[in-house]
Amino acid sequence: TAAVIVSVGSFSSSAAYTGKVYMFTYDVNSLPSYFSGFGISTRADASRSMPWLWKMNYDAGEYLNNSVEPIYSVLSGASIVTISSHGDSGYVLCPDPHSSLAPRYTMLTGNSYSGAMFHYRSLSSAPSLSKVKLMIFASCNSSFRDPNYGSLGASARSRGATTTMGWMASIPNDLTSAWLEYFFQACYFNKATVNSAAATATQRLRNEHPNNQGVDALAIYATGNGDTYIYS
Repeated sequence: TAAVIVSVGSFSSSAAYTGKVYMFTYDVNSLPSYFSGFGISTRADASRSMPWLWKMNYDAGEYLNNSVEPIYSVLSGASIVTISSHGDSGYVLCPDPHSSLAPRYTMLTGNSYSGAMFHYRSLSSAPSLSKVKLMIFASCNSSFRDPNYGSLGASARSRGATTTMGWMASIPNDLTSAWLEYFFQACYFNKATVNSAAATATQRLRNEHPNNQGVDALAIYATGNGDTYIYS
């Protein structure tokens, strides 16, 4: 199943092509009504970040409301992957708007687990991810390991991904898109490492929202090679 793309920009044909970026987002407003409980739109995570990825000569696009199968099918050819959705320790949720069968949710998990809530694919069984420089799991508690679902980041790295990023808290949806934009800006302007760009993004939000405790939840955790450059 091909991943559904809704927004793509262009990068300079005169500059060196950097790689492919898949930004997977979800929007309750464009999902069928039976997903009303999903309750979020993460489209700004892509719209605010893609212009900076284009400046870095990445072929970046937003892929909206995809189930786990098309996500899984493109991972091995990606340079950067972001998945912005509901989730918890060891998994992210991927609503399937094309399914007529309840419960209509799918999952991307760290490990295979026969007792999984919904149809899933596990990163521990994924094809080689050796081309992937960075995977960002923009969901709540995405850096935690679950005793059944395992760890998203650790499983991705075990298949060859260089660096993974996630949070160890419930993250505020309204600030996450700003954090991602500031992160990719820092990668572009400063030619910063992943760790340095993450620290810059978090500090910018703290300066802008000094009394918002939700900002501290956006202190992202990078694992693997945090000294990775996605642009240099």
